[in-house]
Amino acid sequence: MIRSAVYSDLEFIFKCIIESEKSGSNIFPYTAILGISEFEFKSGLKQIFEEEIPNQPWCLDHWIIYELDGCQAAGLCYWNEQSGMSGSEMLKSQMLSFQFSEQWKSNSINLQKVSNMSIPRKKDYIQLEHLFTHTDFRGKGLMKKLINWVLNSNKSRDKIQNLEIQLLKGNSAALSLYEYMGFSVESTKCEPEVERLTLLSSGCKVQMIKQNG
Repeated sequence: MIRSAVYSDLEFIFKCIIESEKSGSNIFPYTAILGISEFEFKSGLKQIFEEEIPNQPWCLDHWIIYELDGCQAAGLCYWNEQSGMSGSEMLKSQMLSFQFSEQWKSNSINLQKVSNMSIPRKKDYIQLEHLFTHTDFRGKGLMKKLINWVLNSNKSRDKIQNLEIQLLKGNSAALSLYEYMGFSVESTKCEPEVERLTLLSSGCKVQMIKQNG
């Protein structure tokens, strides 16, 4: 059963976010970049979710859950990308710099290196992020069903018809899944220093899109 997320799903949502940020590796970016633990990150993330700021991934209203046998089996978030000060990357930066102000200021060099990999998100595209399937439920096609649910839910809308996913190039399993589902690579941006310093599991970010026609 696919359903909208509720407050009691937060712990599972935090797991989706943390595991997807690791991108199939053991590197948690917020520890590598800002020096904060997963516990500290979750505490700050909880406060961000309580603010209910839309048009970015850390808002409960943008999450859907695949529930199987009474368990939270998979999840993802999606939102309509805005631009300017309302763009999702700008909103995330503002929220993180507020929650972790000291770490943000003292790690400006790391943040700049990672920002060199940034790819502007396409305005009015539906963004997919933090896609995660619990290990106990993998191999059942749940993520494909969640993505198809998002596709079908937005087919009737005139303005918003296309989807975008951004991910690290090293996450080959996810890249293969999205290619199988009809996503194509729109652009790639690399920053060798990011990989050399092990700030992320890969020094290249990939932007993939799918026409929802």
